[in-house]
Amino acid sequence: MQVATAVTQSRLVRQGAFAWPVIIFLWFGLFCTSAYALDRDRAITQLHHTAWRASDGAPSQISALAQTKDGYLWIGSARGLFRFDGVRFEPYEPRGVTLPSHNIYALMATPDNGLWVSFRPSGLGFIKDGRITVFARPEDLPASQVYCIAVDFDGRVWAGTHEGLVLRDGSRWVPIERDWNFTPQRVSTLFVDRDGKLWVTTDKELLYLSRGSTVFQSAGSRMGIVPRIAQAKDGRLWMAAETEGAVRPFPMAGGSDADDAEIRVDARQILFDSEGSLWITDPNGLKRVRFPEQLGKRKIQVGNIELESYGERDGLSGDGTNNLLEDREGNIWVGTAKGLDRFRHSHLVPVTLLQGLQRLTLLAGEHGEVWVASATKRSILRIRAEDLILEGASKQVSSVYRDPDGDIWWGCYGGILRQNKET
Repeated sequence: MQVATAVTQSRLVRQGAFAWPVIIFLWFGLFCTSAYALDRDRAITQLHHTAWRASDGAPSQISALAQTKDGYLWIGSARGLFRFDGVRFEPYEPRGVTLPSHNIYALMATPDNGLWVSFRPSGLGFIKDGRITVFARPEDLPASQVYCIAVDFDGRVWAGTHEGLVLRDGSRWVPIERDWNFTPQRVSTLFVDRDGKLWVTTDKELLYLSRGSTVFQSAGSRMGIVPRIAQAKDGRLWMAAETEGAVRPFPMAGGSDADDAEIRVDARQILFDSEGSLWITDPNGLKRVRFPEQLGKRKIQVGNIELESYGERDGLSGDGTNNLLEDREGNIWVGTAKGLDRFRHSHLVPVTLLQGLQRLTLLAGEHGEVWVASATKRSILRIRAEDLILEGASKQVSSVYRDPDGDIWWGCYGGILRQNKET
C-alpha cells in the first residue's frame, strides 16, 4: 500500500460551480452559483451545449465520471485519470507513487470528499485531501477485477467484481456469500436507490439488500448483463438491458415486459435528471426522452418524436457516447470516445427558422408569441413555445409597427401590409 501527495494544485471550484464561458450580450447574472435544472419543455438542441475535444486538452476514450464534494469533475479514461475545474484538464500524476495503470475502469465519489478509483486490469486507489492511497498487493484487493463501486446510506463501500460482491470492512474486503443469501457470480451493476436499498445485477438475476438487513432478496427478474440502473422521478427503477438492446422499467410484481414502455436502443448507460428526463448513451450518439412517464406501454425507437437524438454532426464531441453524470448544478455531462460534453440551462433558447431567412424583423406579440419576417424571403412566421407557424406574406419585410389599436403595419419592399388585430 502506497500513499502520496499530488504535485499539482488546480483552481478550486467555489461552491461546486464550474467556470462558464462568458456571454457578453446577456446583462443578467449568468455567473451566480444558483442551480438550474434542465427544463423538460426544451428540446435537447435548445440547451446550452459545450464540447471539449483533444484540441482542448480533454482526454479521449472516457470510461468513468464522478464529482467530489469540492466540486471537481474527475474523469477516468484509457489515457489516465484527469481532474477538471471547468477550464483546465489536469492529469492526475501524484509524486512518489506508481499507479497500478493509466487505464481507469470505475470511479466513485464518497460523502467525505474522497474518490475510489478502480484501475484496469487490477488495482484500487483512494484519493482524499490531496493524497492517494494505492492498493496493488493481492492481500489489499478483492480476489478479481472491480467493475463497479457503490456507497450506501450508511457509508459502507461495496464493490462488484468478476467473481462476486465484496464489502469494505476496515482495511480489508469481505466476500459476500451464501450467509447473505448471495451466490457469488459476476456483478455488472450496483445501485443505491432513494430508500437506501442496494440493488445488484449479476449475469443471471436482480437482487436487493434493504437498509439494515444482512439478507439479499431476489427481485424475481432474471436477465442478462445490465450495465446501468436508474431511478425515475416516480421512484420506479429502469434498466439498460444489454442483451435485449432496450431500456425499460423493471417489471412490476405480477406483471410482464409487455405491460411497460420500452426504448429500443443499444444503451450503455442511463440517467434520470432531477427534472425527470431520461438520458441514454449508446454507440450512435446521445439520446433523451423528455417525458418517459408519458410513454405508457409503447415501444419506441430512433425516429420516434419522443426519442431525441444528438450526435457528432450536431456538435457532440463524438458519436461513441459512454458515461453520464448530473452535477450538483443540474448540468448533464457526457463522456465520449473523443472527449467530454456538457448540457446546461441557458437564458437564451435557439429557434430553428426556415432556410434562407436573413435580415430579420422581429415583433413581440401580445400573448407571448414572437412574429418574424424577412427582407430576403416572402415569409412571416409566428413562434409560440415550440410551434413555428407560417402565416405567409406577399412581400419581403424590412420594418414593422404596432399602432395603439393593436393593428400591425409591415413595411415591405414595394408597399405596406396591414394586419388587423383580430387576424
